[in-house]
Amino acid sequence: MNIKKDFNSMFWGIIGVNNRVFEVEDIFKKKRDKQADEKKYDNFLKNDSILSNKQYFNFVFKELYIFDELLISFLFTNNEENRFYVNQIHNITMNYKTLLEKQFDETLLINLLSFQISYIIEYMAHNNIDITVFDECLLKKSIKPVIDTCIKSTEAKSLKVLALKLSHKNSDIKEYCKVRDIEIDDVTADTFQKDLSNWKNNKSLPSFIKLLVITNIIHKQSSRDKTAFLIQLILIRSLFHIQKKFNIQESSQLKFLEKVKYFRDSIKKNYLENTLANIEEDQSRYVIDFSNYLNDLFTVYTIEQFDIEKHLKEIKNKLSIFNQYNDGDKSFTVKIPHKTFIFNEFKKCKTHDDYLELLDKLPRSLNDQPYDILIKQRYFILLFFIAIKTNDQKIFTKYFKLFDKSLASALSLAKVDKKISTYNILMKDIYDIEDCKKIFVDYLKKYQL
Repeated sequence: MNIKKDFNSMFWGIIGVNNRVFEVEDIFKKKRDKQADEKKYDNFLKNDSILSNKQYFNFVFKELYIFDELLISFLFTNNEENRFYVNQIHNITMNYKTLLEKQFDETLLINLLSFQISYIIEYMAHNNIDITVFDECLLKKSIKPVIDTCIKSTEAKSLKVLALKLSHKNSDIKEYCKVRDIEIDDVTADTFQKDLSNWKNNKSLPSFIKLLVITNIIHKQSSRDKTAFLIQLILIRSLFHIQKKFNIQESSQLKFLEKVKYFRDSIKKNYLENTLANIEEDQSRYVIDFSNYLNDLFTVYTIEQFDIEKHLKEIKNKLSIFNQYNDGDKSFTVKIPHKTFIFNEFKKCKTHDDYLELLDKLPRSLNDQPYDILIKQRYFILLFFIAIKTNDQKIFTKYFKLFDKSLASALSLAKVDKKISTYNILMKDIYDIEDCKKIFVDYLKKYQL
C-alpha cells in the first residue's frame, strides 16, 4: 500500500511543535482525546479514497487552516500586514505540496524558500519593522543573537537571571491560555537555563511555545513589531530545523544565502522605486502565488461563496508562467497519465462491458504522480466519462466522487445532478471523448460552472 508522508508531523515539527496537530489546542498540548482524529488522519495517509470529499479536503488543507487560525485568530488580529505574512508562508506550504512533495527538486526548493523569505523580510523593512535580529541570526547561523536581544531587553546580568525571567513569562502566558481553556506546561528556571545553553551552542532549537515566551519578553505590549518578530523567529527556526533535520549540504546552504542576497537587493530596489508590480512579476518566476485563493478560502462565510472555478483558472495561468521559467517544456509540464491510451480505447468500446473493462485497466489513484493536485481534474474527468458509459449507477457514483474531489467538491456545492440517466441521455451515441467533454462543459453552464 502506498502510504503518504506524514506532512502534518513534518510541518509542525519545522516550527517547533513535536506532535501532530488537528486543532489549535494541540499546539499547546491541551489534554484531549485525539484518538478519533489520529485514526482519520492515518486513513487519509493510507487510502484517502475511503474518506468523504469533505474529510479529504479537511486533511489536505489541515495545516493551512490551523496555522491561519493560530496566527490570525488566536494570537494576532486579521489585518493587511498579518494577512500578508501568513499568506506568504502559506505560499511556501502550497508550493511544496503542489510542486515538490511528489517530485523533489533542490533548485526549485531553494528558489521557493529564498524568494518567499526575502519577500517577507523586505516587506517588514519597507514598513519600518526592525529586522536586525533576523539578519544577525542568518549571518551567524545561530539563534544566539535572539538570546543577546533577550538579555538586552530584560537587562539580565547572566543567563541564570534571564532563565528566571523567561520562566516567569512562561507562567504569564500559561495564565493567558488558561482563560481560553488551554493548558501549557510549567517551565522551571533550571530548564530554561539548560535551554539557553543548548540554544547558544546550536545543540537544540526553541519549541514554538518558547518562541512565544521569547517574543513576549522582548515585546511587552501587543504591536505590529511583536507580530513581525514572532514571524522572524518562526522563519529562522524553520531554516535551522530544515538544515539539521535533512542534513543540508554546505554547498546548498551557500546557494540559498546567495539567492537570498540577490532577491533581497532586487525587492528592496523595487520598494524604493515604488515598482511593486516588478516584485509580483519576479515572484511568478519562482513561486505560484495562491494569495487570492487563500484570501477567499479563509474569509468567505460559507463554502458556497467560494468561487472555485475562478481560482482554478487563475492558478492554471500562474502555473503556465511558472513553467516558462522552470523548464516547463521539459520536466515540469503537466501531463495527463494514460491520455493516449484512454482516447484510443474509448473509441473502440461498443458495449457497457467494454467500458467496464477499460475502467478496470486504469488506476483510481494518482498519489505516486508529480503534480497530482494539478492533473487530477484532467484525468478524472476522462474516467468520469467512461463511468457514464458503463450505465451502472454504483460505478458512476464512485467516479463522480473522484472527479468532484479533484474540483474541490465544486460539483456537489453547485448541486450538479448525480443520476447517471441524465448523462446517458446527453451522451447517447457519442463515442469520442472530446465530444463528451464539449457536451458536459456546455451542460455545466446551467449550474454557472
